[in-house]
Amino acid sequence: MKRTFLIAFACLSIALVGCESKGGGSSAPPPDQGSKEPLEGIDSDNNGVRDDIEKAILEFAPDPEQEEQRSALRQIAKGFQASVLAGDSNDTQEALKAWETLSKGLNCLSEKYPDGGERTASILIETATTNTDERLFAYWRFNELLSGQIFEYNDDSNPCD
Repeated sequence: MKRTFLIAFACLSIALVGCESKGGGSSAPPPDQGSKEPLEGIDSDNNGVRDDIEKAILEFAPDPEQEEQRSALRQIAKGFQASVLAGDSNDTQEALKAWETLSKGLNCLSEKYPDGGERTASILIETATTNTDERLFAYWRFNELLSGQIFEYNDDSNPCD
């Protein structure tokens, strides 16, 4: 009986700590104040994809015949970048626009990876996009802004840019 109570109390304590909210109701941790890299990152060729993400795409799909897949990866990278910037702006309308871009990119990625590799590719780009505390916090904020929204499935005949 005593052991059951202790386990239940420990689980409740963990749950309550996880739900603690600071700073405007956000349950996300504060961004890393020591980060020197700007939120938007560096995009030296101005193609809308950060240089570090471009490098990750080239490492993930290095073969010349994978250009369509690299193009889809760049499209989803733009969607994830838009979601980070929308979260940082704390603007629901910007978050909705970013979601449209991201959703279209996810559909394109599914089309270019029919064998199921789109999940791994998506996780790679999402992880690379949120590689600092500040970016991760903004991405969580983007998700909070969209929480409770209902989205229709948009079956684009050609989701790829």
